[in-house]
Amino acid sequence: MKFIPRTVFPKYNVPLANLKGHQRAALSDLMHLAPQIDYVLEVRDARAPLASANGLIDKVLAKKPKMVLYNKLDLAVTKPKLIEKFHKERNEDCMFLSAKNTSDVKKLVSRLQTKFGTYEIPPPLGFRVAIVGMPNVGKSSMINSLRQIGMKLRDIVTQKKYKVARTSDYPGLTRKTSEAIKISEDPLIYIYDAPGIMVPSVKDAETMISLALIHSVQSELVDHYIQADYLLYLLNLQNPSGKHYRKFIDHPTNSIDELLVSYAKKSKNYQESKFNIENTARNFVDHFRVGYKVPFAMLEKDTLVESSEKWNDILKTETNRLNESPLIKELGQRLGDDYSGMSKNRKRNAKDRKADLNNMLFKL
Repeated sequence: MKFIPRTVFPKYNVPLANLKGHQRAALSDLMHLAPQIDYVLEVRDARAPLASANGLIDKVLAKKPKMVLYNKLDLAVTKPKLIEKFHKERNEDCMFLSAKNTSDVKKLVSRLQTKFGTYEIPPPLGFRVAIVGMPNVGKSSMINSLRQIGMKLRDIVTQKKYKVARTSDYPGLTRKTSEAIKISEDPLIYIYDAPGIMVPSVKDAETMISLALIHSVQSELVDHYIQADYLLYLLNLQNPSGKHYRKFIDHPTNSIDELLVSYAKKSKNYQESKFNIENTARNFVDHFRVGYKVPFAMLEKDTLVESSEKWNDILKTETNRLNESPLIKELGQRLGDDYSGMSKNRKRNAKDRKADLNNMLFKL
C-alpha cells in the first residue's frame, strides 16, 4: 500500500509571542543608530528562510541598502536560484554562506569592500555596517569570522583568542548592541552586532514551531514532542519515502510515537522501562537541528512552496500583519510616517532627542 504523508498539521496551542525587554531596547538602539549606518546585513537561517525573516528591521532601518545572508548553509538544502529570483524581484542582494566556512566569509568581506568602493565620496569615518536578524541565526559567529578574515588574524577554526562577540547555541546571549567593531583596515569597515530581535508575535503556531526547531526561540517554549511531530510532518512532505529518517525506521510513517520508539531502540542505552518520550523527542530534534549524521532538510513549510511569487505574497501579508501591531505604530510615531527619522512630525522621547544630538555630532 502506497504511503500518503499528512498534508495538514494539528493546530496545537503554542505561544505566539516571545519578544523580550532587551530585544525592545535593541530595537530602539538600532533606531537611534540608523543615521550612522551605511549598510545592513540581515542574517537568516537557510533552513527556514521565511520564518527567520524579520519585518521590524526594515522599519527601524528604513531606506538603508541591505544584503540578506542565508547562514548555516552547511545544515540546509536550499534552492539558490529560486531564492535569488525572489530577492531580485524585491531589488535586494542576497548571499548563501556558512559562518564556519573560510571561503564563504572571504567572499562576504570582498563584497563589503566592493560596496565601499561604489561611494563617490568614501565615508570619512569608515563604512559602517549593522548585522541584524532574529535570535540565534548566527550573527555573532558571523562577526567573529568577518574579523578573523578581514583583519587577517588567525584562521576562523582557531579563533578563541580573537573572539569579539560571544556565541552560543542558545538564543538571547547578545543582549546589547555592540560598539563599532573593525573588520577591515583597508578599506576601513566597521560592524555593529545587535541582539537577535523577535517580532511582536508570529503569524501562527507552525511558524513558532519552525523557530523553535532552529533555536530562534528557547526550545522549551514549544513542547519537544510537538517539535518532533512537526519535523516528521515536514520530512514526509519533502520525501514521502522516509529517506530522511530511514536509519531509525525501515518504512515511512505518519506516527511520531512509532518513530520515536524506533529511534530510541537504536540507542545503545535504550531500556523500555525507562523510556521517556519527551527526552527522546528532544534528542531526535537535536539530531536534525545540528545536522549530526543525518540528511539535511528544510525546517519550515512555506519554503516548500517553490514559487518566488508565492513567497512575495507570504512576506507582503506578513508585513501588513506587522503594520497593525502596537509596536510598529509606536515606532511610526517616534520615527515619522516614512520611518526615516527625518520627519519633524515625530513624538520623540528624551532618549530619542539625545540620540538625534549624538548623530548630529557624529556627522560633524
